[in-house]
Amino acid sequence: MRIKKLVSTAETTMKNYQAEVDKLNHIISEADAERFRQQREYDIVINERDILGTQLIRECALPDLLDRKEANR
Repeated sequence: MRIKKLVSTAETTMKNYQAEVDKLNHIISEADAERFRQQREYDIVINERDILGTQLIRECALPDLLDRKEANR
């Protein structure tokens, strides 16, 4: 009888541990999905920054180019 009770307690403990592992795995999956989403968003922002930087450089260089063109006339 004592052995059955110990086995039953051990099985209950194992089920509780398995439930906790499942819960933690779910949390990890959600965190991985969120990390992936944020990485995509970060990549988009970096790409937009690079595009705007390129446009800014071109706009800053435009007056110099126009001045040189006028000077060559």
